[in-house]
Amino acid sequence: MSSFDNRKIERFELEIPAFLKLKNGKHNGAIKHKTKNISSKGAFIYVEEPISVGSDVNVDLILPNNSKIKVDGTVIRSDQRGIAVSFDTNYQIFPQNT
Repeated sequence: MSSFDNRKIERFELEIPAFLKLKNGKHNGAIKHKTKNISSKGAFIYVEEPISVGSDVNVDLILPNNSKIKVDGTVIRSDQRGIAVSFDTNYQIFPQNT
């Protein structure tokens, strides 16, 4: 059982846009995906192509009011449906664009 399965933090079923970019620079731009669920410690993100466990990623989460959360994280689980990302403690929140 992975650490993501032993959650002690409440998670929420929430599908929001998630722009994902590998920190190793293999891909030039962020690719739009969607979250399945999210918590203060991480998220499950649907992806079409697998991303290796241990990969460092930049994630931009777009909230329903168009505010944005920018956070770095690490892929801790990957399967045919998507990836589980554990968030770093540093993040930035940007208000909605007006």
